[in-house]
Amino acid sequence: MAGADSLEALTKGLVERYSARDRAGVAALWLSDEAFNQAHKCKTQAELEKTRRRREQFAKQLDKVAEDAATMEWVGQDELEKQRKDVAKGTEKKGCTTLEAIANRSLKVRVKLTKGGKSKDGVMPVRAVGIGGRWYLIEAKVPRGPKK
Repeated sequence: MAGADSLEALTKGLVERYSARDRAGVAALWLSDEAFNQAHKCKTQAELEKTRRRREQFAKQLDKVAEDAATMEWVGQDELEKQRKDVAKGTEKKGCTTLEAIANRSLKVRVKLTKGGKSKDGVMPVRAVGIGGRWYLIEAKVPRGPKK
């Protein structure tokens, strides 16, 4: 259960590992089956399957964006306060009961993209959850680099 110890460490880690094309490192930041099961007791595997699909979709996105050959530098992040949703321990939702409190956060990560000597500013939308003092990615969209 890797994840990160803060939201900033999570988003910086994502950007650094993406730029290094470290797929395994990026995958370690995602909500794992183990972390999901630590925080939920579910009647079915439907919610866990949603999490797995998001991980797979991001892996495909990484492959596609890797062809772009842009590097990314972390500039900053803004939390979208209106989208902040915390779930108390014992909450029942979609066939699952939370076994511990879960913090849900939406962020706009500001990045500088560089490709072939050209740079541009970009924004990477990220959704993350905090479980047991660790932060995990549950959704992210990597922006395209500058055109040559």
